[in-house]
Amino acid sequence: MSYKETEDIGQERAEFVLEKFSHWFSLDHQPSDVQGDGVWELVLTNREGESFSYTGSLSKRVDRAYYHLSCLLENSLYSYCEYDTEDLLAFTGYHSSKEEDLRRITVDYHRLILVKPKPLQNIPWQTDRIDYSEQLIVDRVSETVEQFQRFGSGCQIHRKYQIEGEVCRLFEDWDEEGLFSYFEKKEEEATVNPKEEDATYRITLEFGEYKPVVLQGSFDKYGLPESWEDFATSLSRFLQNYGSGEILDPSAYNRARRRKGESIFCSVVFNEGSKPYHYLTNDDTLRVDDSVLVPVKSENRIVMASIVDIEYFPEDEAPYPMEKLRRILRKASDQDLEVPPEIACKPLPGRSPKGIRKSLGADPTEALLAEFYGKTSNQSGWLLYKAVNKRTAKAMPRWKKWKVLEEELSARIVEIIEKENGGEPHDGKSSRKMSFDDALFAFMERNGYRDFLSWWLRQENP
Repeated sequence: MSYKETEDIGQERAEFVLEKFSHWFSLDHQPSDVQGDGVWELVLTNREGESFSYTGSLSKRVDRAYYHLSCLLENSLYSYCEYDTEDLLAFTGYHSSKEEDLRRITVDYHRLILVKPKPLQNIPWQTDRIDYSEQLIVDRVSETVEQFQRFGSGCQIHRKYQIEGEVCRLFEDWDEEGLFSYFEKKEEEATVNPKEEDATYRITLEFGEYKPVVLQGSFDKYGLPESWEDFATSLSRFLQNYGSGEILDPSAYNRARRRKGESIFCSVVFNEGSKPYHYLTNDDTLRVDDSVLVPVKSENRIVMASIVDIEYFPEDEAPYPMEKLRRILRKASDQDLEVPPEIACKPLPGRSPKGIRKSLGADPTEALLAEFYGKTSNQSGWLLYKAVNKRTAKAMPRWKKWKVLEEELSARIVEIIEKENGGEPHDGKSSRKMSFDDALFAFMERNGYRDFLSWWLRQENP
């Protein structure tokens, strides 16, 4: 029995489907020897009228990519066809409800390391070749990550991480459908004769009963799939969280206990990678990486910081004048670390810098200026966070527009403080000159705002 249907699915959708089919069938594939319940045949015709024929078995044990091609057909026809698309067997003979998750990723890496030993007198220079290889296995079922390194036949290194729950989350974070599906477009000038020591790779993706998907090529920008960088970065960060232990860690074996007459000096940072500052404390329970509350510059401002180092010194050997050091107020509590709900949502949905300027006008009230500065600063920080964490430049032009507005409003605020104090902002209690940031914080606090991890929040009782 057979039947034929002709439906118009639209040019854009048709081009999308044909592009995906052309990409997959343009790659080199090994002929499948899998026996199935039938066969499929496909004919692709290009714009020049050339036709290319392909055939294969209707079986779940073929390359899993054929499952995605089946889904692509089904989804593209779903809204247009009168018949039930569940009857569409396409390339596997199975409906999409038969999907199986990615279970295991194996990456094999290989290259020759050329070693040039120091030549002896009157003896020609000789180059030795060491066969170097790596294997990385990420297994969802056993929840393990394994790394193997082999330097020739005499040196082998094996690392195994078994982390309950966390390895499964890695798979959930990866786009399994698109993982390693696309490659950078190869430029003609990038194609050169391979060198003997060039690295090669083989990636094997296992999906239960499906035939494993195998990718291989040169280990470089044009030879690797586009998503390799995201995969490698996320896995590298994941493994770095567990470190290499404390036995060989200098911060562990160089740590000294506090002696009588010594004070506790904590180095803290306000942001990751920023300059550390010294603070005093009497709290022996504080540890590196603890979050603490500390005063900054003006005693009216308290912020959260992270401890990066703890040292002990007698007063006459202090790394900083004791009279100029401030003290840690206390360790941050669970309530301090709780993120306010305002930070979990986008600050200014539907607003633009141009609209904010129009709403402010030429002579806004202090309350209105404080409100829009806080929201603009939050919007700028939100966009920058999104751009950096997604490693994309798409959001950067938009962020720059909000950053320009933030700088405009902050300049107007500082100008107000300067006029109040005769041309130069000061703290009102002494002749000490206020910094730009001090002036901003003073203005925002008197208008009912507080800073929480670089996010302006409206105080309930200003």
